[in-house]
Amino acid sequence: MKAIAQQRYGSADVLGLQNLDEPAAGPHEVLVRVHAAGVDPGVWTSMTGRPYLARLAFGLRRPKVTVRGRDLAGVVTAVGEGVTRPRRAARR
Repeated sequence: MKAIAQQRYGSADVLGLQNLDEPAAGPHEVLVRVHAAGVDPGVWTSMTGRPYLARLAFGLRRPKVTVRGRDLAGVVTAVGEGVTRPRRAARR
């Protein structure tokens, strides 16, 4: 699959198109083919690694999660074991 990902902290310059392995839906998860994605100020914080204290959660030297964004629209392509019905997303 193709994704915009990052391997190090920084500004938008660290983002690039990469080929990644196709993920699998784990227990109680669904796999979604994304058609549109959005970003919010929290994504910018995790991308830049600032404030530096945030790196305790995101990864000290480089990001633990390389693909950014959580807001998306798409089509469910796989359902993991234990998924029985749709549920509203948890509010942050």
